[in-house]
Amino acid sequence: MKFTRAELAQQFFGITAKTFTNNPKKYLGYLSEYYEWHQEGRNYILDKEIKPWEHPNFGRRPQKKEEIQADYTKAMHEIVDNDPAQKLNSGANLTRNAREKNPNQICTKYNHRDSTVTKYFCKSIKKEFPNAEKVWVKKKNDFEYEELTKEEKDYLNYLINHNFKEKTITSEEFADIFFLYKQKEVTKEEAASALLGDIDNLDPFYKNVLREFKKMFGFIPIRAKKLEAKAWEDFK
Repeated sequence: MKFTRAELAQQFFGITAKTFTNNPKKYLGYLSEYYEWHQEGRNYILDKEIKPWEHPNFGRRPQKKEEIQADYTKAMHEIVDNDPAQKLNSGANLTRNAREKNPNQICTKYNHRDSTVTKYFCKSIKKEFPNAEKVWVKKKNDFEYEELTKEEKDYLNYLINHNFKEKTITSEEFADIFFLYKQKEVTKEEAASALLGDIDNLDPFYKNVLREFKKMFGFIPIRAKKLEAKAWEDFK
């Protein structure tokens, strides 16, 4: 049997040719468990069946990104809407919850790596809760956050302002600008200008702030969002 890369990807793995090309070792390794095969130019020749083919996506058409995103959004709501403790959340924490509780079997269905799962969840949060308030949090356990105390917030603000001479800036303002910088939406120079601080390198500065905070309180603070129902209702 002869197949092109696109035919093999879609008919046997239910994925696009691009997905197949991004990780051919993974898919061809799986194929080798079921078939003896060889390659002729751009075609794959299946010479002999070793055992009956089994794959969860066999015969399924590749899904569009919009459909995959919708599945992740549904999984997010299954986590957030059914557990008040999950109203304070992030893409990374949703990923941990999805791995453990597997709502809608989202992780099994797509077999994405954690970084990819987190990206999808972050997009879901941004779309469904556009007005969500961003706050500093700490891990309450492996699957839940809680907000920093006033003492912890004040110390974080002190650590950041200790390096600024011309302007008082909150840790929230700094984190927002730093995020834009890390997402390459602003340059280092633009970020430094917005902060009115003389910072040669933002990354070491930020890491040092978190390191000093950990020395005092024993943990690294994290940014998360309040996924309140009001934010979604207002948006609708």
